[in-house]
Amino acid sequence: MDATTIINSITRALDCAFDEDAAVKRLQGFINQAGNTTLHIKKHHSTYSFYSYDGIDSEYMSKKSPEVYRLTRKKYCEALIALLEASEDERTDALENVATLLRKFEIGHLDLLRIVYSKKQYQWYTSNYARKKQPETGHLLDDYLVRSKSEQDIGLDLLELGIPFHFEERLEIYVFPLVEKLQEKLRSNASERVFVMKATRAVEPDNLIETFEYDTDDKQRLAHIINTRILPGVWW
Repeated sequence: MDATTIINSITRALDCAFDEDAAVKRLQGFINQAGNTTLHIKKHHSTYSFYSYDGIDSEYMSKKSPEVYRLTRKKYCEALIALLEASEDERTDALENVATLLRKFEIGHLDLLRIVYSKKQYQWYTSNYARKKQPETGHLLDDYLVRSKSEQDIGLDLLELGIPFHFEERLEIYVFPLVEKLQEKLRSNASERVFVMKATRAVEPDNLIETFEYDTDDKQRLAHIINTRILPGVWW
């Protein structure tokens, strides 16, 4: 994912309905965890180098070190807070400040995902996970075949917005042994699967979004679902 994708997604997220105070509080929490050391960025020929600064001394940081990602994320979160707190007249400049920062990280060959996602998001997104066997024929989504056009549409929208997701992840669901017949129903009945996922909390009920063909056929409807249920929570 590049800086342009992230900025386009953040711009769209700004127009979504979300709790701004809660967002600022979460971002401030990340900043507080990062400690008092600050980030200095220096241009070196055609790239950027990154230094930690403790108020007295400045020390070069390797681009592979955890420290560089702790401080770049801190700087990024500070820029996001400034964006969220900006007035309408100040918003364009505040957004450009975020964009400039991300471009410097990108030119400096840092992993942008490790900066813009929280530690929990990044670890989840980059983890290896068991997928269901993909179909022999279907619709291409990134490097994976999906069964339906609607799955492809949802996935492409998420990719375009830089939203992390797992596809066809195998979920471990414990069901009482006596429900052999119910398990058979689960394989053929989507509504039963949803019920069991909620009941067993394999997926948190508040995080479970059900979509139907008519949701993905209507681009505006799909955009509304993403805007109201997913997008703001990705960035703040």
